[in-house]
Amino acid sequence: MPSTSVRTTRRGILALAGSSLLAGCSTFAATAGPADHTDRSATAGQPLTDADWPTFQHDAARTGARSKALPLGDAPTVLGGVYGGRSKPGGRGSTLAPIRAASSLYYTSGSTVVRRDAPGVSSGARPWRASLDRQMNDGASVRKTPAADDARVYVPAVNSLVALNRTDGSVAWHRHVGTPSSASPAIAAGTLYVAGNHVSALSPATGRVRWSRETDQVTQGIAVDGARVYVSLGSSGKGGLLALTSDGKERWTRFDIGHVYAAPAVGPERVYVARRDGGLVALDPETGSTRWTTGTGASPQTPSVADGLVFVTTGDGSVAAAYDAKSGRQQWTVETGLSVTPPAVAGRTVYLGSTGDGLRAVDAATGETRWHRSAPSVESPLLLSDGGIAYVDSSDGGVHVVADG
Repeated sequence: MPSTSVRTTRRGILALAGSSLLAGCSTFAATAGPADHTDRSATAGQPLTDADWPTFQHDAARTGARSKALPLGDAPTVLGGVYGGRSKPGGRGSTLAPIRAASSLYYTSGSTVVRRDAPGVSSGARPWRASLDRQMNDGASVRKTPAADDARVYVPAVNSLVALNRTDGSVAWHRHVGTPSSASPAIAAGTLYVAGNHVSALSPATGRVRWSRETDQVTQGIAVDGARVYVSLGSSGKGGLLALTSDGKERWTRFDIGHVYAAPAVGPERVYVARRDGGLVALDPETGSTRWTTGTGASPQTPSVADGLVFVTTGDGSVAAAYDAKSGRQQWTVETGLSVTPPAVAGRTVYLGSTGDGLRAVDAATGETRWHRSAPSVESPLLLSDGGIAYVDSSDGGVHVVADG
């Protein structure tokens, strides 16, 4: 793929990957792609570190949390427009989110995936742009956040999944797997999981389908904890949560909790689900039984889980709250303005983004505000990295960064 020159800053170039609540529906066809779409010499990607943010909500369990604190002071600066603008990462109104894998960050612009150095990194690696027009339907765009390992970037198209080699953006393989654009892929224990009107497990190296299971409903998100695969169901049918074993066998299903329009989050002893009609539900991962539920109502965003607490946006999205992960007892609330992004956690700090309030850092234990910065158009999930906080500003479609000046 041709490389392009990029404008750099002292904080580096940022990238983002697609995430939205759009879901399609099409007929599943578990067929292998053409031979020239498969890199037969590829090996399975290796796990990345806690400091990376290689998928939606940081990891396959969708915890939205990294254990290491960000190296930010109490007065960070909104650098703004570090890369992109109205005609670049997604255009006006975009809600796409950045991901980071090793020294690279990735974003999507329509049907194009772009690789740049992560903020604060000068790797010497060549930037690249990979157009997926041939792999996608006419006029289609990437609609969910890709996932990455140490070898490839996995991009959910409208009715297929495309794996790009991280070194140069060339196509490693391309598979038709139903409607994977309805959920961000997840990578766990050497397996790549995708979900649409089917849930499928693939080889990351070759794209070979290991197993596939029809859901009869459109999925809205997928989370994996190693032993089980959790799939949220919504927009058609009864909705609810489906739990599968890692080899595709049904473990349990909960249709009585209603439609779920976001991925679940998996903690050490609970699976947390934000219901579409309001409420946060904690389920036993082994049996699916309800451990606790809130009555305050939660917005349809994936919760974040860290250090014995669950963080959500509640009610109409103007308040963030923390709950004890085991008991469900509320620990604190904080007004945020209209929140449209899931909370993101690093160390003992929770980062909140909203269209009306900008960016806010609060103490994870108390909810006390540590700092606040005006950024009125934050509408993408946040990416937390050592180089700063990255997000897409919906007013110009550019990738903005909050970092020490």
